[in-house]
Amino acid sequence: MRPVQDLHCIQRGTALVMTLIFLVLLTILGITAINISALEEKMAGNSKDQNLAFQAAETALRAGETWVGSTTSATALDPDPANGIHAPADPSLTPTVATPEVWESIAWTGAGPVQYKQYSGILPLGVSTNPKYIIEKLSSAPASGGGTTIIVRITARGTGASDSTVSMVQSTYAKTYPP
Repeated sequence: MRPVQDLHCIQRGTALVMTLIFLVLLTILGITAINISALEEKMAGNSKDQNLAFQAAETALRAGETWVGSTTSATALDPDPANGIHAPADPSLTPTVATPEVWESIAWTGAGPVQYKQYSGILPLGVSTNPKYIIEKLSSAPASGGGTTIIVRITARGTGASDSTVSMVQSTYAKTYPP
């Protein structure tokens, strides 16, 4: 028969080992919770940044539509790349990687000649760079009541809190000019 002292020593050692295992498990659980929380914070920040970029692009798109709507002459939409008004890519060409759309070949970041209109109004807070837009004159046709109907495509590019977050939107707009 063992003395009573020996049993207490065995029990104390077991309690220590169980406590250490429990502490390791709690530490792993805490670190996992911190990592998940940090990931969710990054995801929320990225979502906010993308939303800002989209709002900026939409703002520029509406500015382009307003500009086209305010023109009083069809000649205002004649191609003038230095002012952001372009002719579309040649429709007779078979689209390939070598023949990109006009909006794909624009130097939106300012490298090269300016070929866009820059929005200068009030923007959502936190946008890093003013959004930009281009207008492509897609077609021109006689209107049924006289005059000319011109169809344009407006492409706008906005950034979020950082210039690496980009959103682009497009719309097609038709306007009839009197004879």
